[in-house]
Amino acid sequence: MIALPDGYSLRFATMDDLEAAVDLTNIRSMADIGEGDITVARMRGWWLEPERNLATDNWLISAPDGQLAAYADYSEYDPYEENGFDYAVHPNHVGIGLEQVIYQTAERRSQQSIPKASPDARVTLQTRVWASNHVDQTLLTECGYEQVRVWNRMLIEMHHLPPEPIWPSAISVRTLLPGEVDAVHDAWEDAQRDEFGFTSLTREEFQTWFVDEEEHFDPTLWFLAINDENGEIAGYTLCRWERPGEPATGHIRYVAVRRPYRRRGIAHALLLHTFREFHHRGKRKVGLAVDSTSLTGADRLYERAGMRATHQMLVFEKVLRARASEHG
Repeated sequence: MIALPDGYSLRFATMDDLEAAVDLTNIRSMADIGEGDITVARMRGWWLEPERNLATDNWLISAPDGQLAAYADYSEYDPYEENGFDYAVHPNHVGIGLEQVIYQTAERRSQQSIPKASPDARVTLQTRVWASNHVDQTLLTECGYEQVRVWNRMLIEMHHLPPEPIWPSAISVRTLLPGEVDAVHDAWEDAQRDEFGFTSLTREEFQTWFVDEEEHFDPTLWFLAINDENGEIAGYTLCRWERPGEPATGHIRYVAVRRPYRRRGIAHALLLHTFREFHHRGKRKVGLAVDSTSLTGADRLYERAGMRATHQMLVFEKVLRARASEHG
């Protein structure tokens, strides 16, 4: 067991700790990439997930003077094969052993997830760090984690109105209509399944996390590419007015095209349309995150549309249980 430094203490979180956890997360993000990364509303949504128990899944480390030195949270979702934790250590308390205690605590919590997975499934524990954070990358590697994925944070800065999109024949674009959330959910389930780490959502879950719990939800920022011949949603950009922690930047939460409609220029047209709409409304920066190893080559698409990678998030993984076949 790894012990905390003298005077430091670990406890589980309560809802009263929410704002302090947000502040610390943004302090860590500012140190790593010069930008905030979360809002109180977004973190509150995670803390209130029905799968989450603050008394086992969220913990804080206090410094000898009582100030918050570190925060971490653990997440597990059915089928419990890829579990994860996120954490933030205050820059003034880096490298004194808090990180290793967090890893140890997350791994101990993860042992409760293993029996929930299929008996022959490979079970892993993942976490993420910014590419600029070399200290944590070294510590994770020393503790048995391996880098398995890279996410690029993409950004376009619009000094002028982007060009008009060229739409394929029989494809048009519009915003969300009343009563259409279930149809978007169907399209999302179909189009997003090629994304790394995709987790299917029920209609009720989609409604909750994309609409009901979405801070300042705006249906006019959901742009849908429509097949004019049958009314089907061919693709979409699902957007927020601002990226959590970055109020000056519009946020494309998801962009995707369903398989039968790919390689027709729809995604490129959706991006240009989205950029132009944000520009018309006064927003000059728009960002999104993309898996750099995406099966659809999304990062190259975004570059062609005028975006550039500004930061990289590295995914580290530790195997908790190998598949039965991997044992020999």
